[in-house]
Formats: sequence, structure tokens, C-alpha cells
Amino acid sequence: FCDKAKCWSSVCTAASVGKDCFVADRSSTTSSSSRKMGAEQSTTGVSNADEDEKTMEFTQSPSYQAGAGVKLYKYQRAHGQSNWILVTTVAHPNFYDLDEDSASGLPKWHLEIDESEVDHKVSAELSLTGNPADRRVTFLAGDDVWALKFPTAETYAEFYETFNAKLFENTYGIQHDEDAEFKIFGADFSSWARGQDGEGADWTTDQMKTEEATPSKTPSRTKGREVAHVDDDPISQVKIGANDNSFLVRGNQISVLKNVHGGVEFKGANFHVTPAKGDFVTPSKIMLSHGERYMNMLSPTLKTGVYHTDIETGKVVSEWRFEKDGVDVPMKDIVNDDKSAQMDNRDTFLGLDSSRLCRWDMRDPHGVVQDLSSPAVCAFKSGKDYAGRPRFSCMATSGEGYTVVGSEDGTVRLYNNTDKGLNRASTAFPSLGAAVTSVDVTYDAEWIVATTDTYLMIIKTTFTDSKSGKVSHGFKGRMGKSACAPRLLRLKPEDWQAAVSRLPVSSSSPDCSPLPSPPLP
Repeated sequence: FCDKAKCWSSVCTAASVGKDCFVADRSSTTSSSSRKMGAEQSTTGVSNADEDEKTMEFTQSPSYQAGAGVKLYKYQRAHGQSNWILVTTVAHPNFYDLDEDSASGLPKWHLEIDESEVDHKVSAELSLTGNPADRRVTFLAGDDVWALKFPTAETYAEFYETFNAKLFENTYGIQHDEDAEFKIFGADFSSWARGQDGEGADWTTDQMKTEEATPSKTPSRTKGREVAHVDDDPISQVKIGANDNSFLVRGNQISVLKNVHGGVEFKGANFHVTPAKGDFVTPSKIMLSHGERYMNMLSPTLKTGVYHTDIETGKVVSEWRFEKDGVDVPMKDIVNDDKSAQMDNRDTFLGLDSSRLCRWDMRDPHGVVQDLSSPAVCAFKSGKDYAGRPRFSCMATSGEGYTVVGSEDGTVRLYNNTDKGLNRASTAFPSLGAAVTSVDVTYDAEWIVATTDTYLMIIKTTFTDSKSGKVSHGFKGRMGKSACAPRLLRLKPEDWQAAVSRLPVSSSSPDCSPLPSPPLP
């Protein structure tokens, strides 16, 4: 998944402790993994720590703040080797409110450890992960990775629960308790946000596949292999085609990728899009259309319109402006009506702005536009302007035209494929604290993936209705308490540190792969 300057899978930074926290951790012994919410997993620790610490005696304390027996380790990586270094066996982790004396009343909790330089705001940026079996937490503070190992399960649980309460308060600005969770997530989704499956949750697959529901034009191949870097510019988008080619966008350059069995390969062909006037077009969003012979592009140079481009020639064929009720409107994202539409000669597509969902029609009622200096008008076909400022950010469609929309506030909304389906979300999953930067949905509408700057969220849309016993999905009706809890995927703090410190990484770098972490004693 591409997120502007980062083309690797990022993962969840929030953490939890069992059922007593608002969002769960999702890491494992591999760089990224998928597990059921509520499970507390963490990265493996490191085995090369000072062996002498094993002989140190300590007196267990019922509180992690007492420091007795709480060990602090620092992760060091140099010359192709990684090690955990024991800093102290009497660490004193402490949470304090930086704005304690402020009249605002809003907390700003920080985590500090007296025996180290750790003093960091409690936020997703810490990437804190927990491992209850080893009674330890691992986190990223500044440029360094640290680990706290607790003497008892009780002290570990106390610290972990406190951390999640402070994280909730910093994220949402209110004191953490059960009523606050209901206020933020709603009665239907408070358990969902804690990682608890609803009563109608069903993790089996292929529940809704029927002969009638299977679209006739299913892409024949799945392409997912990573593409080698061709230059140092950040990748902003990768658009997968169903025919021979896929496309990779870097700035104003578009690279052509060849679809092969199991992935894609760089063909060595690049092109720039040339409009009738001005410099090369820098696409902010692209959409394949008309049998993948053409590409519709949003660009900062055409804020309220779209470039219709011939891929073979790299020329802008026509320019269209978005108009609703006689007023030009901007669009942040555009997608096909459904996942098969890029193979059709279809002139309609979907678009969104911060508070607007639209279906546009490029068919000009006055005939073919010949004068490129005067953009044609994209006709507004259906949709809605939302008054509540939902801050929409991205969208995607399934094979049957169901629509998923992500928002800057972290909400994920599901819309039906009917004529008035964009007027109201059938299901709205509440925010877990991070802005959604990109979304996609599987062809059968059964799975959704949403990306943020720090994690991936996997959502299963199907559920079993408790009254009728029938299988449905959240695009058709509200899931509520029947929803499966989401899976959150994250990088280990050690790998996150390595990836961030070395971006961009070229394919010729001698040390560009994550190092395995030795186990923590």
C-alpha cells in the first residue's frame, strides 16, 4: 500500500490490555502480522543483553512506579548487528500531565523514565506493544527503541492499563471511563473498539458468494509483488490494471509496469502527461477507464476538474470541470463505479471532497468537446453534500459497486450501491484515533483494508443477523453489535525505527532488510 513517501505496510500504534482498553495491539514475532483484537502480542526481544543482569536480585513491588525489579533495555543496531543493552534494573516509569496547571482542563500525558532520556507524549507515535507472557512492553521514543520488563504479571498489567487510559485521554480529550467509551464509540461499537466480536460476528469466509452475485467480469490475476525502485522520488500511487500493464506514479512521472504471474515487473518505460497548455501534469489521483486505454487524473493544476488522458500518447485528450448547481466544486479522490468499470467504455465515476460524495457523468449533452482551452462540464448525477463536515479523505468500490469511504477523523463508512446509496452510510465504524489515508475493498465486498500513517486496519463486513439468521454485510444495513472486531497490523518498533531512519532505501543498499531481533532475557 502506498502512502505518499512510504510504500511499505505501516501498522497500529495504539495498545491495550485485555478487555479494559479502547484499542488493541497487533504485533508479533514477524515484521507485521494479523491477529484477533484483544490479543496482546509484541515483537521478540533480544538475547545479547548483558548476561550479568540475570544474577541481580530484587524485591518485587506491587506497583510499577516503585521501580524495584522493573528493567529497562535499549535497542542498539550497528554494523549489521542488533543487541538489547541493559540500562537499569530499577527503572521508574511515570506518567505526568504536562498541562496539569493549565486552565484548559485537557490532559497532555507524557511517559518519562527517570533513569533514561525517555520523556515522550503518550501517543500512537510511541508504537508501544505489549507481551504479557514475557511481562514486557516495547516502544519507540524519539530515535530509540526501548523495552520495559516487569517483575510480575500484576505490575505489567497495571502499567499497560494505565498507558491505554492515558492514550485514550490524549487522543479524545476526555477522562477515560466506560461512559467516555460510549460517548466516543457509541453503544453499538464500544465493544468493537475494545477488540470484542459482536454476537453476530462470523470469521468464516465466502459466506455470501452465490452464482447470481458473482460479477461476470472478474479480473483474472492478482498482482501484489513489490516493485523495485527506479529512482529516488517517493511513490505516490500504484494503479493495478486488469490487462497487461499497471502504473506507478512518482511526481509528474508515470512508470509502466508489466503484469506477470504473481506480481509486476518494471518495463523500463516512463512517460509524462502533457496538457494543451502549461507544464507536465502532476497527478494527485489517477483512475483507469475505457478498457484501460485512458486515465482520468486529478491534479493541483486543475483544482475543480479532471484531465482525460490517452495512455498510449501521454496526451491530455480533454479537460472536464466538476460543476454542481452552477458552481465549480473540487474533488479529492475519484474511483470507478465498480472494480470492473475500468474495462468498460463507461463515462460515469465517483468522486469525493471533504464533505461531498458524488457520481459524475462525462457525457457532454452538447456533443464532443473539441476546444481543449474550454473544459467541458462533468454533470452531477447523484450524491449528497454533508453539512456535518465528515472530512472525507478517500474511497474505493467493490465488484458490485458498494462504496467504502475513509475520513481524516478515522471513521470508515460503508454505502449501498443503490441510486440513493451515497445519501446515507449504511454502517459507520468509529475512529480508533488515526486519520485514514487510503481504503480498498475486495471484489466480493467481504473485506476492507484501511491505512493510516502508523497501522493497517482490516475490517470484515459480513455478519449473521441474530433475528433472521441470514448472512448480510455492512454495505446493505447497519452492523452495530454484530460486527467482527477489526484486525490492526503494525511493524515492530525495531523495524519501524530501521525503516524510518533509512527512507528512501535503494535496491542496491547493502543493509536494507530488517535484522532479526535477539530474544530479551
